[in-house]
Amino acid sequence: MNYLKLEPEITTYSDKQIFEIIKQHKSGETIFNLADEYGVRPITIFNWLARYDGLETHSLLRLKRLEDENTRLKAEMSANQFKVDLISKALANIKVQDKYSEHVLVELNMMLN
Repeated sequence: MNYLKLEPEITTYSDKQIFEIIKQHKSGETIFNLADEYGVRPITIFNWLARYDGLETHSLLRLKRLEDENTRLKAEMSANQFKVDLISKALANIKVQDKYSEHVLVELNMMLN
C-alpha cells in the first residue's frame, strides 16, 4: 500500500468486516499485512483493536446500535435546544401591557432556561 498518496481512498467497513479483521489479527496475521490487504492505515486497525478487541459479535453489534442511538439522540437534543433558544429570544421581544401577561412571560422564560 502506498501511504504517501495525496488522496487516500475513503472506505467504510461494516461491523462484520471489522470483526473479521480483528479475528485475523488474533489468529496471527500482522497489523501491517492486514492494513495492506484491506487498504487501510495500520493506525486504523490499532484503533479497531483498542475499541473492539475482546467483544463478541453480539456485543459489537449492540455497541454499534447504542452508538447510533446516542448520535441520533444528541442530534435531537441539539435541535430541541435550538428551538428553545429561538422561543426564548422571541419571548424576550414580546412587549406586554398588563402585569399578568408579564408574569406569564417571566414564568415561560424561567421554564425554558
